[in-house]
Amino acid sequence: MLLRKLKNCIFPLMKKSPHIGIILLVFTQFLLAIGNYQDYGLHWDDYSTRVIGANNALLANQRLDYFLISEDKVKELAESKMSRPDKSDYLSLDSLENYELSQYGAFFELVLMGIEWVSGLDSFHSIFYARHLTVHLFYLVGIVFFYFLLFQQFHNWKISLLGALILLLCPRIFAHSFFNTKDIPFLTACILATFSFFQLAKSPGYRNALLHAFFCAIAIDTRIIGLVFPGLSLVLYFNLMVGTKKWKYFLLQGGFYLLVTGLLVILFWPYLWQNPLGHILFTLESMSKYPWYGSLVFMGQLYQPIDFLPWYYFPVWFVISIPLFYFLGFFLFFVQLFRQSPNSLLVPGSPLQFQVFALALFFLPWGVAIIRQSVLLDDWRHFYFVYPFFVIMVITGFHWMKTRFSIADKLFYLGIAIPLIWIMFKMIQLHPYQYIYTNALVNKPIAEQFEVDYWGLSYKNGLEFLVQHEPKGLLKVAIAEEPGETNALVLKQTDRERINFVTLEEATYFMTAYREVLDRKDYLEKKGIRPDQELYQVKVGREVLLSVFKLK
Repeated sequence: MLLRKLKNCIFPLMKKSPHIGIILLVFTQFLLAIGNYQDYGLHWDDYSTRVIGANNALLANQRLDYFLISEDKVKELAESKMSRPDKSDYLSLDSLENYELSQYGAFFELVLMGIEWVSGLDSFHSIFYARHLTVHLFYLVGIVFFYFLLFQQFHNWKISLLGALILLLCPRIFAHSFFNTKDIPFLTACILATFSFFQLAKSPGYRNALLHAFFCAIAIDTRIIGLVFPGLSLVLYFNLMVGTKKWKYFLLQGGFYLLVTGLLVILFWPYLWQNPLGHILFTLESMSKYPWYGSLVFMGQLYQPIDFLPWYYFPVWFVISIPLFYFLGFFLFFVQLFRQSPNSLLVPGSPLQFQVFALALFFLPWGVAIIRQSVLLDDWRHFYFVYPFFVIMVITGFHWMKTRFSIADKLFYLGIAIPLIWIMFKMIQLHPYQYIYTNALVNKPIAEQFEVDYWGLSYKNGLEFLVQHEPKGLLKVAIAEEPGETNALVLKQTDRERINFVTLEEATYFMTAYREVLDRKDYLEKKGIRPDQELYQVKVGREVLLSVFKLK
């Protein structure tokens, strides 16, 4: 009865205003996020990414001769808001310019730092969770733009809304949207740049060129690989010149676009304010051969990516961590693609050009990484930005199937809804650990073949258990991974002050998320820890993410 009332209320409204569906979807997810965004812990890079923002903000401030914040205020902020002993580095121009993570794009981190300073957040709990919520809100902005990107092409709100749903219902990416301030903002920036690219292709003009330049600059200043968008835009302008014969008009407009993009890229990234070309080249080189010397578990083997990682690392991770149902649409995409005539490929903004664009931006990034033998780690999070282009292909395949076989709306969307509801159910089951999701192709415990909680977010749950289990007195805790210390920052101050991180020999408790561990039993034996000393597990289904041991 309730469902019938909702149907009678919502569907007439959608006929009058078809975009109400995406508004309802995003608003509902926003309300859910407000209620559960603090369920997610802090990860390995949470502190360092915040420092990237602080470094760039203070570098800009010094370059502007303390125009934004006085020198005294900088000292006060360093004392009150930085928890580590490197506070003096934020007062030295040389240290700011030569910061070891300067090559990381700063746009989104500067936005987060601006929110932190303007809002006056003064506790680590409020600072980090404000950052996490902002990431998710930006992700929702990306979903809205993705919907309108699909609507540009299909002129059908239902199929566009389905695409937005599939973008949302990717368990690993959904979880990362609550804490990953590097890869999720870049995913959204790629959606924005793609949306503005096809706006420009369909209606070339200076206003759309300016919008596209702005979104391209955001993408580049989030991850340097965003430089692919100006490259594709130059191809678009050449195509426009050849197709319309308006050589001078589009040459001038293309020059305007490049100039504005370049200026905005420099403006949004203080690291580039001096020697921009040199710093961009350095960033490109360092990102392609990132000097990470850790190890990872992949397909039952322990690898050091700096030395060797199988070429199929990304394809395997992608295939096992995407709901299998989506690959049906992916397969149908290629069926319909090979049935098309290539003649429309040069028509700006044509359906075929849209499809080839998605195809290229899905395959090329990780294809180049394989050829260059780039250092990869942490499942495929560095390539999360290719997922929207995968979804474009999936939706194109499903849409072709519907039109090719004249499937009625009700039957088609019911058939799609059943597996989507199942995926949603699995995501609720895994909450807040959707980032460990694998599909039915992995028929053994993940830990036997792959990394599980590689970023250590489950330490939050472990520490919360510990302070409740022993509510009084000093807790001497040894941790195997850095996120244990980071997650302590978001505990209540009284609880945080009770935790003393010490060596294993001094500890009463030991916590581990088993990163870089192939054989957990052997790992514990080497540390002299017995299985019967295990006090608590963070466990989801058959997967143990974290163990707490009582040693004394």
